[in-house]
Amino acid sequence: MPSRLDARASANSLFRQGMRNASLAARLTGVEKRTMQRYFNKLRRGESLEERARLGRPRKLTSTLRRQLGQIKAKHPKEKTRWYARQLSRVRGEPVGEETTRKALRQLDYRYRLIPRRILTSAQKAARVAFAEAHLEDAWDRRWSFDQAYFNLYRNNNRYWVRVKTGDAASQLGKAKLTEAQEKVSAGIAVAISRGRKSALAFLPKNWAAADLVDVFDRVLYPSLGWSNRRGYEHELMIDHDGRHKTAVWRQYVAQRRLRPLADWAPNSPDLNPIETIFAWMKRFVEDREPRNEQQLREAIQAAWDRIPMEMTVHCMDSMPARLQHMLHRHGARTGY
Repeated sequence: MPSRLDARASANSLFRQGMRNASLAARLTGVEKRTMQRYFNKLRRGESLEERARLGRPRKLTSTLRRQLGQIKAKHPKEKTRWYARQLSRVRGEPVGEETTRKALRQLDYRYRLIPRRILTSAQKAARVAFAEAHLEDAWDRRWSFDQAYFNLYRNNNRYWVRVKTGDAASQLGKAKLTEAQEKVSAGIAVAISRGRKSALAFLPKNWAAADLVDVFDRVLYPSLGWSNRRGYEHELMIDHDGRHKTAVWRQYVAQRRLRPLADWAPNSPDLNPIETIFAWMKRFVEDREPRNEQQLREAIQAAWDRIPMEMTVHCMDSMPARLQHMLHRHGARTGY
């Protein structure tokens, strides 16, 4: 079948030659009969067959827009759709909506999903292997796993546009949308678990620093641990490489209270800390409650901590040899715990 341009040229030529039978003209040119009849009717009325300019708005989702969006995304990789839409509007000098921006991001092969973990370097993998080999035969029943965690109104609120396959995108079906103010609501906690035991739950202040952690730990957590200051006692505290755990004020407090941090903790290794399993369970619990403000969020966090069964703490601490063995089998790569 000829193109639309060729069909119009053929109809114009045959009509000028004196042909008025649209059906015969359609058979001669291979153009559909109804199309040729429409062309002939226009020519009888003295109208032109040239294509007219279409009315309506110009198409915004162009290759230029995608290129401009890609440049903005490269400089600011973790912003929201609304922010990208505003930046595009400034660059282009015309309004660009969120829906257009969202479509452009998907055409650029971006998906809105959870922030991925950093890829481990060779040095980090080697440090993890060394840690596992040093502690594979340890007894973990008298150690305490300690860390802090952050909660948003919904568990998967820490998301942004990343370039991944469609099947890897995090699904948020059935979840109510948050307002811009609700997206900023969060709460930080500090807790510790041991085999068959858990500490009191301590909420951290906004934008907390090492001094705030010392205050919260000493007032809330430490009295609930039943810690013994006797030298040679088997208690040890598992502490990760958070920057605030390296400050002088925290180190001084740890030495004062004789908390005895587990030596040579592997960097970038949340999968080796049993309390991360507790945090994952708590975040699912809080997400199911669907809190709508900070007060409801704190109440849901407290309810989650209160309902953690002691059997879970036993399982988490008893899983340490398996975690280390699995990590050795993967040559230092993450374990998936």
